[in-house]
Amino acid sequence: MRSQKNALVALSATALLLVSLSPVAAKPPDECTMEVGKYCQGVPSGAGRILLCLQEHQSQLSPECQQALSRRQQNSKRVRSRPQRPGWASPCNGDIGKLCKGIPAGKGRIAECLTQHQAELSIACKNVFPPKTKQ
Repeated sequence: MRSQKNALVALSATALLLVSLSPVAAKPPDECTMEVGKYCQGVPSGAGRILLCLQEHQSQLSPECQQALSRRQQNSKRVRSRPQRPGWASPCNGDIGKLCKGIPAGKGRIAECLTQHQAELSIACKNVFPPKTKQ
């Protein structure tokens, strides 16, 4: 009983993490369509509620649905382990991918790269990462 409760807590935390990552990740896997109709009918979509419902019925799910949810959980762990870019970097993601490809995040390396490529930055990135002024 205790291990089931721990598993449910872990799965619920994973569902909440998936919701925070992207709307696509929060969508139940296609392999769980029948289970959503059977166990989660009437549960409003959004905010990961359907995923949480599936987690509550974990032992009743088909092996295919369980495997799909498990793959999602593994993928979310990999995403969590990646270094996160600071909030200002979001409008610069395209520029970072194009101009700073291969430069590891951390210790100001991305910011330094963007500074070196200031003239090539997109307008959106320039708005959040303006040129340094000489003092």
